[in-house]
Amino acid sequence: MECPCQHGGTCHPHPYHPRGSGQYECACPAGFNGSRCESDIDDCQSSLCCPCQHGGTCHPHPYHPRGSGQYECACPAGFNGSRCESDIDDCQSSLCVNGTCIDGINNYTCRCHVGYKGALCDEKERICGEDTCYPGVKCREIPDGVLCRSCP
Repeated sequence: MECPCQHGGTCHPHPYHPRGSGQYECACPAGFNGSRCESDIDDCQSSLCCPCQHGGTCHPHPYHPRGSGQYECACPAGFNGSRCESDIDDCQSSLCVNGTCIDGINNYTCRCHVGYKGALCDEKERICGEDTCYPGVKCREIPDGVLCRSCP
């Protein structure tokens, strides 16, 4: 009789049935189980809880045998750590020139200080406008604000 064990399982005569009866049992290799070694043990599912956080994808660990319960997580953009548990600080490199960096998930925004604008708060806002000084008086921007020239 041909051995019905799958995935490299080894056939052994069933201990409770006489030899030649056609009854067998399979000794399954690591990573497989079932009466014919037909089931692939999912290392990620065999963990006590869902191992990867924030939408990370679980894969059997490449350096450990299948069925060992060892896994690794492929983290989505913006997260890292062995279980994708850490949000990457996108503000770490101080991107906002004249403002405060607000960390997001795989992005950031800058809240600009008064007098600055732009995605990185690197553009000085124009303070002098038509209504800044009296009509006909020239406006000049200075470090502390504006200077209205003398009346004409």
